Amino acid sequence: SYLNYDRNLLVNDSRIKEAKKPLGRGARKKRQKSYR
Repeated sequence: SYLNYDRNLLVNDSRIKEAKKPLGRGARKKRQKSYR
């Protein structure tokens, strides 16, 4: 149960991170620069 949950979370996190990386890379960089 615990192992399965951890694995699911890791896979989900990796998937979201990978999809958000290319899209959020420019927006994040621009936002950080503007905020600073």
